Amino acid sequence: MTRRKQNSNGGGEINSPLGIWRDSTGRHLKSDAEIAAVISHEVGHLVARHPAESFTKAVLLAIGVIIIVLGSLGILPPAKFFLNPSRILPPAEIFLNPSRRRREKEADYIGQLLMASAGYDPRECPKVYEKLDQDHSSHSKYSALFLTHPSGRERSQALSEPQVMTEAMTRFSKVMERQRGLNSETGMLHN
Repeated sequence: MTRRKQNSNGGGEINSPLGIWRDSTGRHLKSDAEIAAVISHEVGHLVARHPAESFTKAVLLAIGVIIIVLGSLGILPPAKFFLNPSRILPPAEIFLNPSRRRREKEADYIGQLLMASAGYDPRECPKVYEKLDQDHSSHSKYSALFLTHPSGRERSQALSEPQVMTEAMTRFSKVMERQRGLNSETGMLHN
């Protein structure tokens, strides 16, 4: 059995296998359901295999950078625009971030369904993203190009869409019905 550990970088973040928790995240989470929303989002990344997808894209980007470096050293025929590898990294971030934001939305959706399936009210999930957005509401439109996550408001709206919320509430209702049934059976055994 392998052990994974949590560690802190000393800057108010805790790194764990389920993502990074910042002090600002913890300040906003006041209930078990809110914590479940954040944890289920991180598990959603694993369910959707986002780490593998990110690794593949990183390898492809590294190959591109190596080609550029070899070109700039004269080992490969250089392309004039790409003589300096530092020129490719900011455009690459702009190129990669939309897929990162898509993965975040996908993890939000999966996470909301997971928390509902675990018996947590999925209506809390959109509220969490609104709360977490309070620390990041001052981003300019230009800086939005470099953000890896959609805004909290955008995430909240996506999770509150009727079709999405209905699916989550249906799961939640089934779990609650099962729980009530188990509780009534347990009560009969003790009488």
